[in-house]
Parts: sequence; C-alpha cells; structure tokens
Amino acid sequence: MAATKKRTNPMLAALTTSALALPGLNVKADSAPEAASVGYRFYVYQEGDAPVDKLSSGSPERYSIYVNQFQLLAPLNESVSINFNYIQESMSGASPVGTEAGDGGESQLIMSAASIKESRRDVSSTVRWYAENGNLGMSVGVSNENDYDATYGGIDVERHFNKKNTSVKLASSVSSDTLSPTGRVDEQSKQFTQSKQSVSMVASITQLVSAQAMLQTGFGTTLLSGYLTDPYKALEGDVRPESKNQYTWSAGARIFFAAQDAAMHIGYRYYTDDWNINSHAVKLSWYQNIKYDIQLIPSLRYYVQTEAEFYDRYFTTARSDGFFSTDYRLSSYGAISAKLKYVQTLKRFSYTATIEWYDSSASYSYRNISFESPGLVNYVMFTTGLNFNF
Repeated sequence: MAATKKRTNPMLAALTTSALALPGLNVKADSAPEAASVGYRFYVYQEGDAPVDKLSSGSPERYSIYVNQFQLLAPLNESVSINFNYIQESMSGASPVGTEAGDGGESQLIMSAASIKESRRDVSSTVRWYAENGNLGMSVGVSNENDYDATYGGIDVERHFNKKNTSVKLASSVSSDTLSPTGRVDEQSKQFTQSKQSVSMVASITQLVSAQAMLQTGFGTTLLSGYLTDPYKALEGDVRPESKNQYTWSAGARIFFAAQDAAMHIGYRYYTDDWNINSHAVKLSWYQNIKYDIQLIPSLRYYVQTEAEFYDRYFTTARSDGFFSTDYRLSSYGAISAKLKYVQTLKRFSYTATIEWYDSSASYSYRNISFESPGLVNYVMFTTGLNFNF
C-alpha cells in the first residue's frame, strides 16, 4: 500500500502578542511600528495513536509535527512597515488512508506505513501602508514540499469611521497549488501532476460599544477549483468534485471587567459548503492580567459538523454521481479543545507558552450520529516563543 499524507495546517499564530480589550479602547491613528521586532515560535504537535482494535492494516502511530517559525516586523518609515515570516515544518508517522468493511459490518481503519517523513518550508511577506483613518496591506508567499507547491497572495484594507469607533475591513486572497504525489503515475505512465486554485474574500466590521466592550462580525467565502481529491487516499478509493464553494459567518464580543482586571472573548462561527457540510464552532477565552506583566489565557472550543453528501464508512456499490470518500475529515462528528496560554511582557521581551488538548468523537455531537469514523483524531500541541523589540 502506498504511503499517504494529511495536509497539515497547525494553526500557526502571528508572533506578536495578541492585543487585549482593555480600558480606553479608543482607536488611535494608524501608524507603522516605532521600532523593529523579531520573534521565534516552536510548535510540537502529537496525534494520539489509532485504535488498534479498529485497525485493518498499516501502523497505528499517527503524526508527530515540529514547527519552527521566525518573524521580522520593521518600519520602513512613519507610514510603511514590512513583515517577513519563515516557517519550517517537519512531520513523521502514519496517516489514515480510509476505511473498509470489517467482520460484522463494522468499519475498519486503513493506515499508511509509519515511514512517512516530510518537510515543508513557507516564506511570506506583507507590506502595510498606514493612514489617519485606516491601513492597506499587500502580501505574497510561497510554500514548498517535495510533492506540493503553493504560491499565494492577498490584499486587505481597513477603514475607521464614526470617530474611529467603527472599523470595516475587506480582504481577498488567491492561491495556486501544484500536486505531484510520490509513487503516483497517470494513465500514460507519466508523473502524476495536478493543480488546484482558490479565491477567498472576507468582509468584517468591528464596533466599539464602550471603553470596555467591542462587537465583531464577518462574512467570508472561498471558491476552490481543480483537483480536490486527496491523491494518496485516491489509491484506496476516493473521488471528490472538482469545485467547492465555502461560506462562513462569524460573530464575537470582547468585554473588559475592571474589577477582575480581565477580558472575556466570546466567538461563534458558522460554516457551510456545497458538499453539504455544515458546522458550528463556539469559543470562550478569558484573558487574566496578573502581576509582573503576566497574562494567563484559558480557553475552550466546541465544534460540530455534518458529513459530506458523498461520504460513507465504506462503499459496496458505486454512487450514481461517481463521487465517494471514506475520509474521516468529511464525516459527522463533534470536537472539544482546551487551551492554556501564558504570556509575560517585559520592557523589550515577551515570552509565550501554550498547551492545547483536542479530542474528536461522534459522541460529542448534539446530533444523532449512527456510526463514528475510526479515523477521528485527538492531539496535544505545545508552543513556546520569544519576541524581542529593538
């Protein structure tokens, strides 16, 4: 059986410290940072082993991922800044290929061998122009690994109104990707090469309700086209449409509590697409300021989704439209994650450390799910980093 890999995106956060909703939220005139800063983050991501009692073939040892991220943010003058990011990611382990019928009709998990080793490099840069009532940013980047290349870019503009108590932001991005999976050839015995493209657009509005409260909402859409099938899972039977339209709506609030010297962040996100997947996500975070310029930030997130219209645990007959998949990421399930973040800010330095636990299961869904994919993932991720201001 050929090796398979999962496209990973371990939610790489910006290196600069997140801003808190503190007293005096009045927005100042946009301006470039006064001094340059450099930052470094190190991520460790470890998936739990696949259930051996539900394993049909392959290794139960799932992915371990290590990420190094560097950032440089510098002013070019009073109204222009540049942000440079470099990410190096290495991964090893086994990945779910799909599921098949086992004894008694139960679905059994097909895993790859544990010999997968992969590395990825991502370089991006953003130039931002600042004005009295807003800012404009333009970004470009490239991502490369031995079987996947991506070139992407974007533009965003933010404008403040209503005495700078209201902010509107518009953003758009495009990406062009090339897939050249190892061990795959086409019908003419040539190297298997495919491409896909994506276009994303987002509009959001932020309203300062008072010096201690802020509301946000936003709408987004992503249009995907090209080869959207996982090229490795396709070896075991996986065919998906060549287009996908995604739509999201998000809403949130940030409230500062003076007596506790803390802020609460509440967020909700709804997602739908034309593969018939719908999802809801709710997140609650508490930003607690304590002495010595320390913040402790615990957070909880709940997620639930429905299955794609062409998903099933296994297939005994072909679908009329020709599409089918047993990929666990397209199944119905729920997920719960908990995170604890530590931030300490000194005169020139800031230090962060984060640990996150994630678990997914059909039992976490408020919907009645008749069966659970044995490929559902749980993981632990640890992050540590340092930022230095010149």
